[in-house]
Amino acid sequence: MLVAWDDIEIAGHAETEAAADIALQENAWDVLILDLQLLQGTGLGVLRNLIRHRKPNTVVIVYTNYAIPLYRTRSMQLGADHFFDKAQEFGRIKDVLSDLLERKQGAATA
Repeated sequence: MLVAWDDIEIAGHAETEAAADIALQENAWDVLILDLQLLQGTGLGVLRNLIRHRKPNTVVIVYTNYAIPLYRTRSMQLGADHFFDKAQEFGRIKDVLSDLLERKQGAATA
């Protein structure tokens, strides 16, 4: 679980496309872990909206049970940096986050 990592702070959580769009505009964030299935709207809608206001040096990870090629392609077209299957690739999120943390710490000491 991500919360157990000392160097990770959860900046927000949203269950709808509209709530996610507002939160992503109003809060500082480094990494977005996004599911395609939301209670209202879709993760693809969040990605589409994010194009207008995504800050530089942010990372978007799509993490879904719907890891079909069509969704992977569309997610990447809309700006996702990574696309992982919940059923098979949870460990890859940890790898990406660890790599980002190492780079951020390296930049801070440089």
